[in-house]
Amino acid sequence: MSWAHLTLWLLWGGIGFQSLAYYPQLPPVVASHFNAAGTPNGWQSKEMFFGIYWGVSTLMTIAFYVLPVLLRRLPVSLINLPNREYWLAPERRQKSMASLAVYMHWFGNAIIGLLAGTFQLAIQANLRRQNLPSDAMWALLAGFLIFTGAWMVRLYRRFAKPG
Repeated sequence: MSWAHLTLWLLWGGIGFQSLAYYPQLPPVVASHFNAAGTPNGWQSKEMFFGIYWGVSTLMTIAFYVLPVLLRRLPVSLINLPNREYWLAPERRQKSMASLAVYMHWFGNAIIGLLAGTFQLAIQANLRRQNLPSDAMWALLAGFLIFTGAWMVRLYRRFAKPG
């Protein structure tokens, strides 16, 4: 099992733990949307709150773990990749697609991690009946943006045209 797959399993374990631990503690209606200052401005049932959490997390898992399999079947002209003609030439296509899949898996994990962190902050705000800690949310977003920047640099370096 790859590190990306192991990380995905750990993320889903965390989502399951969050759901089992916090669902019974939350009130029937929870704050589910917060403005930039962390003040709640949208509410929904806790069933819908967790349903959206699981639904979006599932969608992201499918998008970033199933899409790479589907990409292997697409014609080269439909794949947006730096130097795609070189990297997707028949003699390099299989290895390039495997590498692209790993990059997609890690990006999907980052998105699911961002979701898990965001929902944890919302759960904490609801349990404490306080505003969402906006400084923690901004730190979470900054971490995700830093990851995204580093991920993009590595992706472009991986698919740079040799020599």
